[in-house]
Amino acid sequence: MNTKILVIDDDVEFLEELSCMLSSFGYIVVCLSDSSQILEKIEQIHPDIILLDLYMPGVDCFQVTNELHFSSQFFNIPVIVMSGHFSGLFVSLLERAGVKRYFHKPFDPLDLAVCVEELIYSQNYSNNA
Repeated sequence: MNTKILVIDDDVEFLEELSCMLSSFGYIVVCLSDSSQILEKIEQIHPDIILLDLYMPGVDCFQVTNELHFSSQFFNIPVIVMSGHFSGLFVSLLERAGVKRYFHKPFDPLDLAVCVEELIYSQNYSNNA
């Protein structure tokens, strides 16, 4: 498995925990805590999936998802948004922005792993169809 996951969160401790967990499932994990470098990092590593914190200083997830949505190169990268604070309005906005899934922190790591596998499977299936 060579699935690359870009994890973006300003909580460095959370990044380390998530990175260890995802790596234990065999994923290649790249972490980023500086929101000003998100688009550059995406261009650099070409991740298969992006895990993105809803609230980041400087850049919010809506800016990132809009940039990806209008990029001919990266529009098909599935984005999973993570946050401790969701409301019905945010969920609706996230769905309109093309976010595939969202997780309320704290979440069960196995639920996230299952979600990642489902997105990888659906991505591979649609690419081979």
